[in-house]
Amino acid sequence: MTELACLLADERRRLDQLEVGQTSVRTQLAAAQAVSGPARQALALLAAASLREAQGPAVAAACSAPLSASCDDILAP
Repeated sequence: MTELACLLADERRRLDQLEVGQTSVRTQLAAAQAVSGPARQALALLAAASLREAQGPAVAAACSAPLSASCDDILAP
């Protein structure tokens, strides 16, 4: 535990230490910044629901878009 605390002590390098395999917190945060506001909202709600896959209507409902909207339309920047 002390070793982990030491690794995370430097605020400038903290995100570089938080990774598992090929997945890092820094990369995930950068990807989240790249999507539009409604897409971020939909992704957060779907993640909270623990869904691994979602069809267009579920994504539309998650971000208050018309149910006829396609995922591409909803997630477009």
